[in-house]
Amino acid sequence: MLRRLPVSLLRSGMGGVLLVFLLVILLPLSVYTVFQAVSSASAEEEADELYRQQLETVLFSVNQNSEDVTANLTSRINGAYLRFSSVNELAGRLQQIVNETGFIYSISIIDSLGRETVTVPSGLMPAASVETYTLITGSAAVKRLFEYIQSGYRKVETFSGKGDEMNFVFVADSHDGTHALCIISFSLQKYISSVLGPKIRTVAGSRYSMLIRHAPSGVRVFNHGDGNFTPDAVKPLWLLSDYEIGIKASGVTLTDAVKERTAMNLRLLILLNLSLMIGAFLIGYIIRREMKLTKLKSDFVANVSHELRTPLSLISMFSESLMLGRVKSDEKRNEYYRIIHGETDRLSGMVNKILSFSKMEAGKKTYTFAELSLTHHLSRIYNSYEYHLEQKGFTSELILPEDEVIVSGDEHALEEVIINLLDNAIKYSTDKKFVSVVLKTEESKALLSVTDRGIGISKEDQKRVFEKFFRAGSSEVHTTKGTGLGLSIVRQIVESHKGEITVLSEQGKGSTFTVILPLIQ
Repeated sequence: MLRRLPVSLLRSGMGGVLLVFLLVILLPLSVYTVFQAVSSASAEEEADELYRQQLETVLFSVNQNSEDVTANLTSRINGAYLRFSSVNELAGRLQQIVNETGFIYSISIIDSLGRETVTVPSGLMPAASVETYTLITGSAAVKRLFEYIQSGYRKVETFSGKGDEMNFVFVADSHDGTHALCIISFSLQKYISSVLGPKIRTVAGSRYSMLIRHAPSGVRVFNHGDGNFTPDAVKPLWLLSDYEIGIKASGVTLTDAVKERTAMNLRLLILLNLSLMIGAFLIGYIIRREMKLTKLKSDFVANVSHELRTPLSLISMFSESLMLGRVKSDEKRNEYYRIIHGETDRLSGMVNKILSFSKMEAGKKTYTFAELSLTHHLSRIYNSYEYHLEQKGFTSELILPEDEVIVSGDEHALEEVIINLLDNAIKYSTDKKFVSVVLKTEESKALLSVTDRGIGISKEDQKRVFEKFFRAGSSEVHTTKGTGLGLSIVRQIVESHKGEITVLSEQGKGSTFTVILPLIQ
């Protein structure tokens, strides 16, 4: 019970640290990330709305400028009509207006009875066609213009003509008790280039790209800034009903900047969350590993204590019997001496194993590498160990290649590897007592295999069999004496020789451990 207490304390303490980490750091950060995602979406909507309002303000200013220019034009024509004393005088004033604007084809004034009062051609093309006059004067829109003027409100209507021709139509104020219909026939392209173009270039500058296009067909009649861009906002031109004006910010827009910053913030937060989650996972993994290692160490101490106590008890008991003269026959005394000698060797082996492992863990284990005949070395160890195998009731075999197998290694360390593997083969064999030791070469490597027909190792335990302090979970293993250090020491020695060790095993059928070392060519 006392041995388990530190493990349980460690488990509860480290588990508490992990829980505090999750609750204090990871949970608030996750909540903040969700909050940022929601608020970022709202910020993007606000930025997008602000951006569209900004674009619409620019479009409004262009439309307003167009209306102001046209209102000024109609006001001048209306003033000329109100103050004229003769048709020639009126024609002269209208011609002056035509000359100053540069986009007007002609100005025609028709009295309320439908009679043409005056038409001033600009010289660019003949006055508006008869068909256009007929269309304009007979339309319901013109009738409404007369109704508007009688209510004290002047409105301008736009009519399309032939080709590039467009017409502004309005009703002039009363002259001698009559109202007159004014038709301003003008070039669309010249109107755009001389009225809308300068305003667009002024308000857009290099910050915006703008276009004017024919709404039904999508054909562009004016472009400023980037080439074939797609506008973010489009509005109809107030005075040119079949045409619309579009706009898009050049370069990075406010919305794009907000989206980019939001995306960057979210990416960083997600990355931070992932890092913390990975950190939490690693902390949990380390805690679990340390808990397992602590348990293994605790089991190791308990196991070693038991392993040491058994031979010490036997040595104490038999030596006491010998000292007190209780053993009368020489045969019995010799048997006691053999037992004491065997248990002493066993104790020495355990202590040496623990010391060797301790040096390896502390990084103080040193090796003396030299050119070594693995064939001769293995043969010598096997011959000295064969008697021990026979005493345990084992049948064994040693298979060596015809040619010498030369490796670079530490003689004593490799001897420890071979003896550990042979000890394991003996310890974990039950009814079928057979051990095979095989040395062979493949390509540039030496393969030393030790095979038994013992209890075998499960697939799950094979993954951990070389871990320090590990002992398989089967009942046969727990009834077998051992420290759980042998195979861990073997692996460390083999890896120090730039080699590797593998295991092939099946429960109930035995195991084969193979040490692979590089050859000296």
